[in-house]
Amino acid sequence: SVGCQYIIAGSLMPLVPGTAFTGAIRDTVAGDYVSGVARIAEALIISASVALGMAFGLKVTDWLGFNIDVEFTLEGIHAMNEHAFFAVIATFWAIIGFCMVFSCPKKYYFICCLNAAVCWAIYLCFIYLGYSSIWATFFGAVFVNIVSQIFARTMKAPVTLFFIIGALPLVPGYGIYKVAYDMFSGGNVGASLTNALLLAGSVALAVLVTDTIIDIIMRGVNYIRNKRKIGNR
Repeated sequence: SVGCQYIIAGSLMPLVPGTAFTGAIRDTVAGDYVSGVARIAEALIISASVALGMAFGLKVTDWLGFNIDVEFTLEGIHAMNEHAFFAVIATFWAIIGFCMVFSCPKKYYFICCLNAAVCWAIYLCFIYLGYSSIWATFFGAVFVNIVSQIFARTMKAPVTLFFIIGALPLVPGYGIYKVAYDMFSGGNVGASLTNALLLAGSVALAVLVTDTIIDIIMRGVNYIRNKRKIGNR
């Protein structure tokens, strides 16, 4: 049933290495090919392990006489209706659990959760405006990275603390899971893998673009400040 689909997928999401996969794509885009390839291989092995465990679980349920349809779809998730507001609120509360997993200091909980919730709201808005999930993910990641840079400088904390947690709604955990599921179900692995790579790549590209722009701006600000100091002397 449809309910079983989302229960199974939601239960497995903490095990799917979506964050690691996105980080691997980011390393590759940044030119660190050795680290990028190694982390991609690790993420795929973990995904295959998750799919193998799920396949074993489904086989056990078959032996027990339960027939579960696990052909997952995202139909309705991207709909911009009355459920969108509750989806954003649910994102806020769900991220609290990930803050605990990543050992985030409690004083940053609210900021990280709000960052993730607004990120998902931006994603849904771009989907509603007719953009593809790739572009919606890109713009959501741009927002998260800019906000993370601001809070990191304001609160004297690492940028990754705010970005990794804030960008969690965009991480293609479902995409990675779908790749692993298709490996064992005979589905279109190539299409699933391509989609997951594009989503992870859009997050990595957003980080690369915004970091470059912010670095240029900061260099310009520092240059102007230094010129003024020299002029005052």
